[in-house]
Amino acid sequence: MMEVSRYSWESDAIQPVYMGIPQRGVRLRSWTFLYALRSQRSFSSAGGARAGGLKLIRNIGIFAHVDAGKTTTTERMLVHAGEIRTPGSVDEGTTQMDYMKQEQLRGITIRAAATTFAWKGYTINLVDTPGHVDFTAEVQRAVRVLDGAVVVIDGMAGVQAQTRTIWKQTDHLPRVIFVNKLDREGCTYKMNMTSLNTRLPPSKAKPLAIQYPLWQPRGALRSVVDLLTTKAYSFEGKHGTSVVEDTIDDHEMGEMMEARNELLETLAILDEDFGTAYLDGSEEDPALVADAVRRQCLQRTISPVCFGSALGNQGIQHLLDAVALYLPNPIDAHTTRPEFVPDPKDMGVLMEAFKVLPPMGKEEKDKGNIVYCRILSGSLKARAAVTNQTRKSRVKGKAVENVREVFFPKASEIEPCKELRGGEVGVVTGLNNVRSGDILTSGSSEQLRKLSTVMANRMKDAAAHAPSCVCFAPFTTPTLQQDQELVKALDRMMLEDPSIE
Repeated sequence: MMEVSRYSWESDAIQPVYMGIPQRGVRLRSWTFLYALRSQRSFSSAGGARAGGLKLIRNIGIFAHVDAGKTTTTERMLVHAGEIRTPGSVDEGTTQMDYMKQEQLRGITIRAAATTFAWKGYTINLVDTPGHVDFTAEVQRAVRVLDGAVVVIDGMAGVQAQTRTIWKQTDHLPRVIFVNKLDREGCTYKMNMTSLNTRLPPSKAKPLAIQYPLWQPRGALRSVVDLLTTKAYSFEGKHGTSVVEDTIDDHEMGEMMEARNELLETLAILDEDFGTAYLDGSEEDPALVADAVRRQCLQRTISPVCFGSALGNQGIQHLLDAVALYLPNPIDAHTTRPEFVPDPKDMGVLMEAFKVLPPMGKEEKDKGNIVYCRILSGSLKARAAVTNQTRKSRVKGKAVENVREVFFPKASEIEPCKELRGGEVGVVTGLNNVRSGDILTSGSSEQLRKLSTVMANRMKDAAAHAPSCVCFAPFTTPTLQQDQELVKALDRMMLEDPSIE
């Protein structure tokens, strides 16, 4: 069996580490690469990829049209990352990410859910977003705190209505596309690539396949070819955990090589460094190809396309590899987005809340709201005083609050930690006057002065993307007591959803 991955970048200089070779670092064909496979442990606040710094962090969202298999894909990611032993079922209401009662009953994602896990030395902070058009505002709030995106496509339906919407919402992010549900008969490579290239809204990013699917006699997915090495891999065993090299039949070779040539030729046109290597005949080197894919993905000229089946446990490991290898780290995000901090470690605390959950019942009331946030800079610890810059002029005397505790998100649960660092997604408690979308700070006046430009850019961006009210409704109750209860309920709804005014 061959362990399959792509690369790993650890220092300022890009260091390619190709993992499509036997585990002991054996020479493969005419090239040899350093083999460095890290253990696939569950993430913990004391270990994992935190020691590797910001370059090993990926803050991503997963987006799709409703019923394209987004949450099922997330469940399989958690299985392969070692977070859960058995994937939950959307139909049975047992998934980790859809934990609200209404989500379980309806089988759809209603609120964005966040989780943190490790994959081969990388920390992946993943936000699972709603796919239904009614919750577009929820998606927009999540997009603001992310560095990259995975867009899941139904392999039978191709690009759908909400796919077009989320493509527009994420157009400023580097993206990886995952064509899902290829375990069903009737899907084809050409059908899906044509759909991606013709039905998605106009974008700078061109969908570009880095894999090619191979089919069983009846048409369902058999294995996936890595177009960088032209090697095919199938996924066997329970949950597809065993990645085994497969053969490519002669009748499959022609179309597969066409897909590979398109990949190489497109990169040669877009990427100057790779274009030179291509003309010199060095395109056989997968390291050069992968470097070019990463550069162009970060520049948003391409969106790498992967293939698989989440329900069929096929291709999920390769998708995780693509997330780690081609999507940006928190430092990369600043190069194209002025609302991000150049070096998240060297300034005061700047954070944005993207999800607020009011306390449920008397037991939670003393802890305050549960606030999901992106730490944009600095290091946030328990009992730190933070200032709500968004509501500073509106809530006199209440703009400064103390953080009670800090946590890592684990879907429906939260894991205590000592601190949240710049570039991470986390959870804080103790803040009672925070709404989704608020920007908070902590630090000296000099530190905050350095953050003023980024803060202004974020507020400007938030105002530009604020949803407009499209529905107005009066509410009445028969008694004064019920009036008070209604006000409390509406206040709670407004706390969770700023689109309600």
